[in-house]
Amino acid sequence: MKLSKNYLYWLLQIIGWGIPFLLNAFAKLFVGDFALSTSYIFFETASIMFIGIAVSHFFRYVFKYCIKWKEWSWTKFFLTAILLLFCATIMSVLVEVFCSFWYQLLKGEALERSSMDYFISYANSFIYLLFWLTLYLLINFILSSQQIKMERLKLENIAKESQLNILKGQINPHFMFNSLNNIRGLMLEDVDKARDMLTQLSEMLRFSLSRKDDDYVPLREEVAVVRNYIALSKIQLEERLQYEEIIAPGTLSIEVPPMLIQMLIENAIKHGINTMKAGGKVTLEIEKKEGQLIIQITNDGSLTGNKASTKIGIHNIQQRLKLLYNHEASFTLTQNETGVIATVQIPV
Repeated sequence: MKLSKNYLYWLLQIIGWGIPFLLNAFAKLFVGDFALSTSYIFFETASIMFIGIAVSHFFRYVFKYCIKWKEWSWTKFFLTAILLLFCATIMSVLVEVFCSFWYQLLKGEALERSSMDYFISYANSFIYLLFWLTLYLLINFILSSQQIKMERLKLENIAKESQLNILKGQINPHFMFNSLNNIRGLMLEDVDKARDMLTQLSEMLRFSLSRKDDDYVPLREEVAVVRNYIALSKIQLEERLQYEEIIAPGTLSIEVPPMLIQMLIENAIKHGINTMKAGGKVTLEIEKKEGQLIIQITNDGSLTGNKASTKIGIHNIQQRLKLLYNHEASFTLTQNETGVIATVQIPV
């Protein structure tokens, strides 16, 4: 960044001081005073350009490292005005000295100058430096604004990533709590089923840990986790849990947030099927439509029976979708005559 700014600074210095004085030299050569020799015009132009670059660079050094104007104050304003007058004086004196030297050397006579000529020379130096200062402040303001914007975006990304990591961390404890409670309930009733549940749980945890740093996974991997979870749940619920999949061809390679569908299935079973003595059915439907992946989980039960729920899983899903897709994804939870429908739409 420093190298690029320094390169830009010197490039603008050369262009800024070169163009106006080269145009001035062109005017003197072709439409001005023909009494001036080409050699004198060349040395005069080169000298003024060099003096302009040197004086303005000195101005920048004092302005940047001594005055250190990062915020407005009357003291710094007056110091800058004094510095501007001082540099304009130095520039006009050096221009007069160099021009007189070259004129004397090349023409063999002294350069005649009036008081008005000296005043015009000083006024020109002042105007050039004032214009230079204005451009310098404007360019620095633009560069500073861009840098601040980039830093703000970096901070927003860091905050977004941190928040997403926190939400990821909520998945495992939430799921672990429910599964371990189920295993504890089976340990005294059926050791073999409890052992099978531990096997299923370890498989799910392996996936969760291996994908903990990923924001997206292929749908086929997520569906495999869901099937594993269903098998885990069926050990406890047996015939009370019925499960059906309707997955459109060509969607399994689409990437989705890890454990997203699993959490929806988990909520459907926990707050739907578990609350019904006769059990019920959970249906997973996935299709691609108009550039959107539509994931729909339907379960028997009702929303009114879930008042005791902490809704941690639902809130987690909403927050993760917002962080990953901004406003391009949606999540809805509705109820119809047959049950509860959870629908997620994410861009493909």
